[in-house]
Amino acid sequence: MAVTLKTAVSKLRRRALARAWLRHSGPWLGWTLTGAATVALAARALADWERAEAAWLLAPALAAPVLAFVFARREVPSAHGAATWLDVHADASGFVVTEDELGQSSWTPRTEEALERALAALPKPQCRALLAPLSLAVAFASLALWIELPERVIGPPPAVSSAAIARVEEKLDALEEALALEPELEAELEQRLEAARADSEAGNPESTYEALDQLEGRIEEEAQRAEQAAQQALAELERAASDPSLAKAQEALKSARETLEAAGLSKELSPDAERALKEALAEAAQSGEPLSSAELAKLARELKGGLDAGLAKLANGRLIDPKKLAKRAASGSLDEFDDTHECDEECKQPGGT
Repeated sequence: MAVTLKTAVSKLRRRALARAWLRHSGPWLGWTLTGAATVALAARALADWERAEAAWLLAPALAAPVLAFVFARREVPSAHGAATWLDVHADASGFVVTEDELGQSSWTPRTEEALERALAALPKPQCRALLAPLSLAVAFASLALWIELPERVIGPPPAVSSAAIARVEEKLDALEEALALEPELEAELEQRLEAARADSEAGNPESTYEALDQLEGRIEEEAQRAEQAAQQALAELERAASDPSLAKAQEALKSARETLEAAGLSKELSPDAERALKEALAEAAQSGEPLSSAELAKLARELKGGLDAGLAKLANGRLIDPKKLAKRAASGSLDEFDDTHECDEECKQPGGT
C-alpha cells in the first residue's frame, strides 16, 4: 500500500509525541509519586492515618502524565517540519517538501520507497525512560503504605516513667516501714504499684501516671492520717504529764496508746515495751489503783520514743514535713516526767510528780 504524505507526517508526529511524553513522564511520575508516598508515610507515622486514608495522598501523582503530555506537545514538530525531516531522511531529493508545499498527494515509486525507508528509520519510543523511575517510585509507595510501623509512644520517655515509679515506690516503702498497715491496705497499695509498672512496660504513659497519682495520693492520705493521730497522741501524753491526778494521767496514757495503735504508729515500740505497757494497764485496771508517777513516766517515754521514731521515718520518706516534726519535738512537755519520783494524791506537780 502506497504511503501518502499525510500518513507519513502523522506517523512521524505521533512518534515524536510518544518519545517526548515517555521522556518527561518518567521523571515527573517518579518525583511526584515519591513525594506523595513520603507524605503518606509521614501521615501514617505522625498522625496515625490508616492505610486507606494515606493512599488518597498518592492521587496528586496522577497529574504527572497530564503535565508530561503538555510539555511533550511543545516538542512535536509541525507538519511542514515533519515533511522536511522525512525529505532529509528519504533521499534529500526535495520531492517530499515540494509535494508538501504544493499540497499534492501523488508520489513517484522512487519517492514512495525512500519515504518508506525514512519511516522505518524513525526512532522508537524508549519505554525504559518511563519504567526505570516509575518502578522505583511504585516500590517506595508500596512500602510507605504497607510497611508495619512501630506504635508511637506519646508522652515522657520510659526513663521518666521509671523514675516516677521509683519515687512512689520509695514513699510506699517508707510508709510500710513507719506504720503497721492493715493487710488489706498493704495489699491494695502493692497492687496499685504493680498496675503502674505493668502500664509503663506496656507503653501506656497516660494510665501509668494516672495510677501513680492515685497511689501517691493514697500513700499521702495515710501519712496525713498518721500525722494527725500523732498530734492527738502527743496532746494526750502532754495532758498526762500535766494532770495532777494519777488516774486521769493514766487514762490519758491509755488513750494515747490506743490512738497510736489505731494509726499504726505503735510499730516502733519494742516488743518488751509493748508487753510491759499492756501488763501495767491491765494490772492497774484489775487492782483499781492507778499507776505510780514513776510507772507513768516510764511508759509515757516509751510511747513518745515509738511515736518519734515512726514520725522520723515518715519525714525521711518525705511523707511529712520535717520542720513540723522538729517544731513538735521542741514544744513537748514530757521532760517534766520524773520516773524516779514517787508521790501521793497530795502532789500538785504536773503528772503527779
